[in-house]
Amino acid sequence: MKTVADLFEIQNNRLIKYKGNESFVFIPDNINVEVITSDCFSEYTYYSYKRKDREVKPINYIRLPNGLKKIEQRAFSNLDIKEIVIPPSVTEIGENAFYLCQELEKVTLPRSLTKISAALFEGCAKLKEVIIESDSQISSIEKHAFNGCSSLTKITIPDSVTTIFEGGFLGCINLVTLNISYNSKLTTIKKEAFSGCSSLVYVYLDVARNLSWIEEDAFGWCKSITYLTLPKSLKYIGDRAFMDSHKLTSVTIYQGCHYHVDHNPFTGEEVANCFPLGCKINVIYNL
Repeated sequence: MKTVADLFEIQNNRLIKYKGNESFVFIPDNINVEVITSDCFSEYTYYSYKRKDREVKPINYIRLPNGLKKIEQRAFSNLDIKEIVIPPSVTEIGENAFYLCQELEKVTLPRSLTKISAALFEGCAKLKEVIIESDSQISSIEKHAFNGCSSLTKITIPDSVTTIFEGGFLGCINLVTLNISYNSKLTTIKKEAFSGCSSLVYVYLDVARNLSWIEEDAFGWCKSITYLTLPKSLKYIGDRAFMDSHKLTSVTIYQGCHYHVDHNPFTGEEVANCFPLGCKINVIYNL
């Protein structure tokens, strides 16, 4: 029977290298691992076990230990894991940690995280379910965090999130439901945050009562949006933010919200270049 020393190389509570060859990796609590390092599983990536000169099994499941505090960047990238539960002790997950985990279907994120790092799940084409524990402390969804998660059908933005950065959900072509609650602290949606989410139909942003800024192309190529509500708090809508939502026939905004206006060279009419041509804009003036 293999010992802990046979399976894991550990230095100063840091898991440096996994040395086993099993599809199910169980990291016990009693070895006091606090950090999963970047190259810990680098020999078990898709590209490694496909090499004909090596007999390496793909890793399908990793049980992470309680007491784990940090997962470094790229720690699990290109592995064939199908599901992972992040322990509640984890406060930091580095960029690209699950990059191109193309078999990953379900992930549970603890309330202890303060952000969803850049490109964290980029290219996880089979990811269907993201569970974020209630009372989350996540304040931001960073650049390209869920870019290319083409199987994701719904997402609930934690109330604690204030900013969704560039390309946060870029290319999530099957995302149908975007849930934001009345307790949301969301203030900013950056460029291309939901660009290419071509299955989105209903976008209820009026519930985000602190939302003030929607940047360029934020909902670009969201061709299925038919109903859009915007909050009274909104101060700026960037160019082409909803330009490709051709099913939108009307939208209501409040006085004080700024957006760029062009003039139709043939009719002289003002055209808001953040909404599709022909979309009626109803302005509610503050009394």
